[in-house]
Amino acid sequence: MPIPANCDMLANVSLNQWMALTPRELVRDNLHAGTELIGALRKEKWPVVKYAAPASSS
Repeated sequence: MPIPANCDMLANVSLNQWMALTPRELVRDNLHAGTELIGALRKEKWPVVKYAAPASSS
């Protein structure tokens, strides 16, 4: 989806975080999600990939 050129604010929210912050009843009823899936959602940001920069060799 293209970002409007006149947009003053951008937010980086993952689908996981967005679903976790949505009322559980809405997620359950609209996605037919079970309690296991709903319980696994995280409200805080969670990195998809962690990257540890290699130590510099001096």
